[in-house]
Amino acid sequence: MTILAQTSLLSALITGSIAFSIFLRGRRTKAQSYFAYFNINLCAALLATFLISLGDLLGSIGLHSLMLLSLGLPVTGLRFFALFLPDLEKAVSRMLGICYPLTVVFAGIAVTPLSRNLILLSAHIAYVLLIFTLCFLFIFLRYQASEKPGERTRLRPVGYGGFIVITLIILDLVSYQLDWPYVFLANIGLAVYMYYTLQILLTVHAFDISELIGKGVVLGVLSFVLAMIFWLLTFWADTKQIGSFFFSVLVASIVILILYDPLKHEVEARAAEFFFRQKRELRILIERLRRDLVNVIDLEKTARIIVTTLERSGRATHASFYLLREDGSGYERLSWAGKQPIYLIEKGRHASFLQNLQESLGPVIKQDLEFRYTSSLFHLRGEGENLHEEERLLEILRTLEQLHADYSLPCIGSDQEILGFINLKDDRFEDSYSQEELSFIMMVAAQAAITIENSRIFEQVKERERLAALGEMSAGLAHEIRNPLGAIKGAAQLLDPKNLDESDREMLSIILEEVDRLNSVVSQFLDYARPMRSGFELTDIHQILKRTSQLFDAEFADTQRKLTLHLDEDVPLIYADAEKLKQVFINLIRNSLEAIEENNGHIAITTHLTHEHEAPYIELIFDDDGPGIPLAVMKNLFIPFFTTKDKGTGLGLSICQRIIESHDGTIQVQSSPEQGARFVIRLPVQRTPPPRIDP
Repeated sequence: MTILAQTSLLSALITGSIAFSIFLRGRRTKAQSYFAYFNINLCAALLATFLISLGDLLGSIGLHSLMLLSLGLPVTGLRFFALFLPDLEKAVSRMLGICYPLTVVFAGIAVTPLSRNLILLSAHIAYVLLIFTLCFLFIFLRYQASEKPGERTRLRPVGYGGFIVITLIILDLVSYQLDWPYVFLANIGLAVYMYYTLQILLTVHAFDISELIGKGVVLGVLSFVLAMIFWLLTFWADTKQIGSFFFSVLVASIVILILYDPLKHEVEARAAEFFFRQKRELRILIERLRRDLVNVIDLEKTARIIVTTLERSGRATHASFYLLREDGSGYERLSWAGKQPIYLIEKGRHASFLQNLQESLGPVIKQDLEFRYTSSLFHLRGEGENLHEEERLLEILRTLEQLHADYSLPCIGSDQEILGFINLKDDRFEDSYSQEELSFIMMVAAQAAITIENSRIFEQVKERERLAALGEMSAGLAHEIRNPLGAIKGAAQLLDPKNLDESDREMLSIILEEVDRLNSVVSQFLDYARPMRSGFELTDIHQILKRTSQLFDAEFADTQRKLTLHLDEDVPLIYADAEKLKQVFINLIRNSLEAIEENNGHIAITTHLTHEHEAPYIELIFDDDGPGIPLAVMKNLFIPFFTTKDKGTGLGLSICQRIIESHDGTIQVQSSPEQGARFVIRLPVQRTPPPRIDP
């Protein structure tokens, strides 16, 4: 078999495999589908070239087939390039208008003896090559005019590579006519070009030249070694004896399957030392980082280690780590390097970005989004669905700008929830990371997700153990304290203030005041420790809020502070304990009053009806514009006895949480520095009263 036959067959298999791999992807874009059709057309044309190389009757059949099949290339190719670069669509449409009649003319020539005419054959070849030359010229001009680094990175290899392939085809045609030996370069160049274009089309983050060469070396060496193993284990077999040959092939296949993984790893390691030294150093650094994260349980330390390591790697000028908030309302920045990014990524305001992160479950690449946005501007513009896609992509790009990131890599939990994400950017390069390098960093994101889950489980277990121990001693300790308190207060009250001097009367007053305060603490503690009694009746939440707000009228009367109610009329009556809910509302309003300044500030209470999994919920939102709650404080707000007040008991919010949970509801806190605090209560709309809970 000649080298032309071998390279034609090899290129046909590669282009056919490319098309097949695209169809196996399931979800694919229209551009990817047309690229697959283009490769099928190429595969068929290359198989016809293979038949030509065999000569005689097969060669004649191959020539007629090639002339017919090559006529489909301009049509399938132009349709692909129109989708690949949408602003070429008008020019491509005009070219297609010329191609269709020429295709009919040349197809008629191909099935007649005129196909042997050298002039007509040359015109046929020139027509096909000219169409693709014009395509690559348009791409090259677009590359020259583009000001976007990502788009230039994408177009440069497609334009220059296309011209190289055209040149190789012309060189091979001349070599074939003059019987020169260089009649296989076009086949090899075409296979490489189509594979490279596939990478750009699937990832938009193309390989650089050194990476492509390195991967080619790895693939070539690995293929050669495996072929040698196969040959050594089968050359002795007698091909005339089917059983002997089949046994040899079976043994060779088993040996190759056993050796494949370690051999591939070894070849890649050796190639990495020569071609990808910087990548190898990054991989070593990432492996060390993953090992370090295994022994870390503190989330702030985890974020700090990740960001610091990425910054010191010399591969990132900007890096940041965001963690999912406890209340699930968004993601807050834990650590960053470079220019400071936005503090909070909210699920409402940045929904498109978070949805894209959830759907991809892999790196979100700014360059990819920019190209898709540019495509949406030119392709099918004016359609409602496409306009919505433009707005969504633009919103994601704005979020990436706020994050100072070119790449966002999600930390995916065991239930496929995004627990956090890592952001990266390197201002020094247009194309900072290869796909393989991003896969390394995704390993760090995966380890970070495990650390986040372990940290939360650890905190839950620790809190459960602490509360269990607290519960065991609570009742007895409370009574032991309350009994002497009663005696102290009784004895103090027996003293006649008239018989005491001024200082003694003051001390007596302090004793009674502190006894009452301590008795209040014990009462609150017992309220928290004992089971909730159920006095559930049909209750109007709005009436409770109005009565509660009236209790604070005096505190708002002579100041610029304001309390406003925004009540949704669609909120229905629910079964609830009105007095318990009133206790919750008083506590939350009191906390907000203490947070806002003395003479100004605003508290807003909002209600509305919402649905979750088709179940209706009432949502009550308590907002204030105070200084906000620090992260370290917010994590401990609902823990019993945790307080930041000088004379606080630390049980108010814990009791509120128990009351809301006894109503099968939830209470969550959201806050940002200098942006106030928000408490969100969600209560289910119960159609029937819940069962009574006895103490």
